[in-house]
Amino acid sequence: MDRELRPAPCNSDFLAALDSPLAVPELARFNVEFNNQPHILSGQALSDFHAQLPALWRHAESCTADLELQPAMISILPTLPQPDLGTRHMSDMNRYPALNSRLTMAQRGLAHLGLEDAGRWLDVIAQRTASRQHGAAWQRRYLRDHGHDLQQLKATYLTHQNSDLPVHA
Repeated sequence: MDRELRPAPCNSDFLAALDSPLAVPELARFNVEFNNQPHILSGQALSDFHAQLPALWRHAESCTADLELQPAMISILPTLPQPDLGTRHMSDMNRYPALNSRLTMAQRGLAHLGLEDAGRWLDVIAQRTASRQHGAAWQRRYLRDHGHDLQQLKATYLTHQNSDLPVHA
C-alpha cells in the first residue's frame, strides 16, 4: 500500500525488487502471493513453513521501503475504491485476461441459448475467482466456525444446492 494507505497497483515493480521465486502476482496489480519451498508433509514440515515466511516478509518490507510502499497482510484493503476493480488493474499475466475473456464468451453464449440467469452464475464464478472464495476455503471456514462435523457440512452443502444458492455461499 502507499503512504495514504491505499492499494498500490505496482506488484510487478515490487516483485522485480523482491527477486524471489517464492512470490508471484495475484489477479489485481495490488496483490502478491507469498509461498514456501515445497516440502513433503511429514515431520517438521509445518514448522519449516512457519519458519520460512518471516524471512520472506522482512525482505518484502525492505524492498517496499525502497519503493515508498508498505506491505499489508490482507486480501483486499478497505481503502480500495470500486472503480479500481476493473481490468485496467489486472496483473500482467496471460491467464487473467484469458479467464476474463472466457467468462465473457461464456456469458454471451449462454445468453444466446436463452439462459436468462446465466449471467448471475457467471458473475458468481467471476467473484469467487477474484476473491479466492471457493469450496475448499468455505469448507475450512465452516469447520473452523462449526466444529469438525462433516455430516453437518454435507447437509449444509445440500441445503444450499437445493435452494438454488451457490454451494459455498
